Amino acid sequence: MFLKKDWLILFLVVFAGCTDNLGSRSVSDFDLNKVEFTKNTYPVVIFGGGIGGLTSAIYMSQANIKTLVVEGDKPGGALAQSHSVRNWPSEEDISGANLVEKIKKHAIESGAEVVSKNAVEVDFSVWPNEIKIEDLQTGKIKKLDALSVIIAMGATPNFLNVPGEQEYWGRGVTSCAICDGPLYKDCIVGVVGGGDAAIEEINYLSGLAKKV
Repeated sequence: MFLKKDWLILFLVVFAGCTDNLGSRSVSDFDLNKVEFTKNTYPVVIFGGGIGGLTSAIYMSQANIKTLVVEGDKPGGALAQSHSVRNWPSEEDISGANLVEKIKKHAIESGAEVVSKNAVEVDFSVWPNEIKIEDLQTGKIKKLDALSVIIAMGATPNFLNVPGEQEYWGRGVTSCAICDGPLYKDCIVGVVGGGDAAIEEINYLSGLAKKV
């Protein structure tokens, strides 16, 4: 069910150092002998069911580490909203939803557990970390203990909330030039925004579009 003790201790120390810098705590505070393992205790809990979360789950599970993925209310993340993905190795043209489903299947077959629930409360001040997740259908709350937490929740684009935006999402309206820019070669493209992100998109599109 778990790795050999020495391996797991090394794993915990590395992750604790990355996520918490240990603060005032010492390595001795992360003592497995003091942990009460139950069916709701996970060496790794991952927040986010997108590419980052699912690929992390594949690596963890193939290393024989019990892993839970809390995918939230948007399974697959932003990529799942793309109608055509053409920059994924070995896939010339695939919908984001189908690509994510293949990766999710890979994670599950590797041994990961994926649940359609939201993380509603996390206490990182204690170890194991205490997590509460909410069932998206029933609203029922379940408490978990995690020895390590990987946060891979991605980002959500800002929307203008104008007519046609949702109807044409993925069909001319997008939030990622690198993802979808090649679909608009020699077209006239508009970029909304004036910050760093917008300028980066404009620079990239200038080599593809007829006019930006």
